[in-house]
Amino acid sequence: LDGALCNAPAVIDSLMAIGKMPVTIGIFLQPGVIRDKQGEVIRYNRSNEFDNPDGTFARFLDEQLLPDALSHVTPDGRRLIISHKGSDHMIFGLSSGGIAAFTAAWHRPALFARVFSGVGTFVAMRGGNDLQAIVRKHEPQPLRIFLQDGSNDAWNPLFGHWYEGNRMLATALEFAGYESRFDWSDGGHNVRRSTEIFAQVMEWMWQDWPSPIATGATQNDFLATLLIP
Repeated sequence: LDGALCNAPAVIDSLMAIGKMPVTIGIFLQPGVIRDKQGEVIRYNRSNEFDNPDGTFARFLDEQLLPDALSHVTPDGRRLIISHKGSDHMIFGLSSGGIAAFTAAWHRPALFARVFSGVGTFVAMRGGNDLQAIVRKHEPQPLRIFLQDGSNDAWNPLFGHWYEGNRMLATALEFAGYESRFDWSDGGHNVRRSTEIFAQVMEWMWQDWPSPIATGATQNDFLATLLIP
């Protein structure tokens, strides 16, 4: 999300070349911009599209964006043929793109089973602060998740602290039994740290491919009594 961040195309090509990743098609998405008839920007629609955790963005990816992207052909006329298994798909984003990546996988685990979120906005902007509570109370899903953030990330008196929101989501993921890893530093709200660790994160994401992502066991005692093993 937000285009080709973290030198992703070159990193992915390098990892594919040495067998650390499967052959991969990358789709790099920019958020919408609303313009008037003269082409002047009326509104940047990024937060409206990315920060809302209600599943609208996941539905857009599933039903509109991905089918359109995969309908295209290469310059020499070949169709793009991909696996339809969620464990063969990964989604990545930073900031508002980070929460969008997580919620897209949360609402569509059969579409995206691998998630990398950097400096995600899991705060009270459009309800992202509720996600950690939802994760604790929900049946575990087959997701592998990596969160990155720094203690000098953004802070806002209305929305809260980005770093605190990420740490709360991280503890919720551990409690709920998710296969997850975290990178905490003293970094700020930028792309620097995610760029530094991108190759290592991708290796971890794909380390046992093509094995499917396993579903963990929740520590929610009440929920555990209701779930069929």
